[in-house]
Amino acid sequence: MQSLIQSLVDVLLLTGMVVIQGVSAHFFPNAASLLNLPLIVLLYMTLTQADLLWILFLGTLVGLLQDSQGVHLLGLSGFCNLSVCVLVYMGGTMIAMDGWIMRTAILGLSFVASGFISWVLRVAFLDRFESLPFDQLLMGGLVCAGLGLPIFTLFDRFLKERAG
Repeated sequence: MQSLIQSLVDVLLLTGMVVIQGVSAHFFPNAASLLNLPLIVLLYMTLTQADLLWILFLGTLVGLLQDSQGVHLLGLSGFCNLSVCVLVYMGGTMIAMDGWIMRTAILGLSFVASGFISWVLRVAFLDRFESLPFDQLLMGGLVCAGLGLPIFTLFDRFLKERAG
């Protein structure tokens, strides 16, 4: 029963982050491109949960929800989320990723990697001529790292209080 409740909480939390991301994109379109709240929550779940299949399912679900809100190619955000989460999961099996320095680096690099994968897919498969928005990726990585670390700390406290 606890697992079912935790799964429901995961789905509701991620759905809420997608809604918040969509609303913020409507009111602050320039700032919203520098933030990926659903990816931050997916990264937290990837680092704290051991079930990769559940993370893959959630990443796909969140990606489809993200793509349905915009004019993006359906499945592009899901693939980027999955790719980044699998890389973080594999890295988590090799190195300890509990410290705040490592978490900050993971948050920043994950945003950059997700944006880079998205750019490569758009250029390679959609035959678009786009330059790599390197400055936007770096700024977004800094914003995600700066905002993601307090979110991680909040989730750590909430989960420890709930477990105790």
